[in-house]
Amino acid sequence: MSSITHRPALSFEVAPQRESHPNRTDIACFVGVMARRREAAPRRVMPEVLARWIERQPEFRIRLKRDAARMRRAVVELEDVDAFKASLQATLGTDAWPTILDTSALLRLLHACRDLTPIPAAVVDALHEAGFTPGSLLGRASSATPLAISGAQLDGFTRIQQLMNLPFRCEGFELIDNLFAWESRGIDPNDTAIDAPCVTTPLGAALRAYFATGGRTCHVVVTGEPVALFATIAQRYAALAGEPIAPASFDLSARVPILPGIRTDFPAAAMTPAPVSTDPTRWRGIEHVFGLEDASFVVLPDLVDAIAQEIPQILKAEETLVVREVFQECADRPAPARLPIGRRLPAPRLGLAELDAWRHLLSFARALLDNPVSMSRRDVELLASLPLPADETALPKQGDWAQWLAEYPGLHSDRIQLVWPWLRTRESADCQGGFEAPEGSFAGVLSASALQSGSYRSATRFPVDRLIDIEPRLNLGQATADAVVTDIGDFTLADRVCLIAPSPRGPELVSDVTLAADPLFRAGAVRRLINVVIQQARAIGHDLVFDPNGEALWEEITDRLNDLGRLLISVGAVSSDAGRNAFVVRCGRSTMTQADIDAGRAIVEIEVVPAQPIVRIVVVLDMRDGASAA
Repeated sequence: MSSITHRPALSFEVAPQRESHPNRTDIACFVGVMARRREAAPRRVMPEVLARWIERQPEFRIRLKRDAARMRRAVVELEDVDAFKASLQATLGTDAWPTILDTSALLRLLHACRDLTPIPAAVVDALHEAGFTPGSLLGRASSATPLAISGAQLDGFTRIQQLMNLPFRCEGFELIDNLFAWESRGIDPNDTAIDAPCVTTPLGAALRAYFATGGRTCHVVVTGEPVALFATIAQRYAALAGEPIAPASFDLSARVPILPGIRTDFPAAAMTPAPVSTDPTRWRGIEHVFGLEDASFVVLPDLVDAIAQEIPQILKAEETLVVREVFQECADRPAPARLPIGRRLPAPRLGLAELDAWRHLLSFARALLDNPVSMSRRDVELLASLPLPADETALPKQGDWAQWLAEYPGLHSDRIQLVWPWLRTRESADCQGGFEAPEGSFAGVLSASALQSGSYRSATRFPVDRLIDIEPRLNLGQATADAVVTDIGDFTLADRVCLIAPSPRGPELVSDVTLAADPLFRAGAVRRLINVVIQQARAIGHDLVFDPNGEALWEEITDRLNDLGRLLISVGAVSSDAGRNAFVVRCGRSTMTQADIDAGRAIVEIEVVPAQPIVRIVVVLDMRDGASAA
């Protein structure tokens, strides 16, 4: 007889997280810096991370069998260990307490729960399913002593509470707003007042734009707190390079690298990434993408900000916040008490040295994703904003960007998409300069386009909501018609950069292209179609990895990949001119040697002929002597 749990009245439960479909290519991974939202409260309803720690303690298990729900509803003291112990024991009606306990580690966890907003149970569950739990991917004790094990367990829960260098899944901007002070980046490093003026963090602005333009799901990896806007380049560059801190550091001001392996001194010269560790406990920043199989895009919003030119500290805080009284006829509403400071500041701009460093860093990030030695994510695209150049005559103008990009072979990749110009939106007044980098909106457009039309469709002409103005002004005719001669071909700006601009139909994406040197891989939709094939092949490999390497396995692999091919053919994702050769799968003795078979390697060859999107249609009307047009 099955037991039935009695549930009086109405109860609400959070549905478990669903796995992403292997053909889904709309999920982005954002990596950058922003501070956890602070909301100090010495007494709280039991924080989720503390409840998880209590459930692991054998001293409480007997009592929790009856009073688990009461424990989670309890209001506990978080100021010190003794107060927490007393409040917990009073709730459970027991004097039980762990016999071996690292009290200093417990105090760090209590203070993190006291000072920071609570972590939802769904986030903790998702991290647990991914293996980020004490004793697993959050690290183990340095020794086997009970005290060390207790401290490592508590420090693991502290890291979850801080969400430091952890890839968590987000399906709405409300979660970001609850957990992070995304809108609070200090301006003057010497001004530590609570009401000091601030601007939005680049990561926060990108996430806001992503969800506002159609993004549904993303992963976020926060690597530390941002530095002040008026900080030096070296201080801001530390957000990318990280700082020499101990792995077990739980200081919220600590920072791990966004791009592990880059030089810690600025400017950055050409660098080659080291092989990525296969141990997830050692991953930092962008390396977490190797564990996110459903991620299709990577966005690094702090890349431009970290190397932008320093801003002269000529603006005083009181000048940026004072509202001058003026008489205005028929004013609809009174002027706000505090004007947004963003538009009173110059936008982030790069000079010659900074632009050269930006090219090196972008190339390094792409090479890090390739990583052919240990592991690779060649199905992930890197989305980045083309920087705003400083006011120098030697810097690229609109017609020079195609030539400037072609001069650097490290950027000739079909897995890099650049977007330009910068956007003024309904919410961008709180960003530096009043403009936001377009990469967040671009990622949202690609995500929405993939969900609505399919990954194999070009996102060109897709509407870009929220757009009010662009910086700099874009000559659309010149950008789409005037080609420049380069070593790898003749290009217009729209052939190399994804452009966002107003149009008679409203603001839209004008071009959807990659930086590939090969014209066959230049269309963004072609690259995303190849990503679908790679992701499906990897999913099949995971399902069949333990099967014997023989004829039955090869036939199973071929059949499942041919199913994908038939699906792509039916929706028009591959070229109809290629006929049977549009999607060809080979797996057998023709693709592997006997040594491969003996070693357990199953090698599959897939040939696909993508359907190239139509970029431009030219109609010529030939009217002579009143005859009909030809």
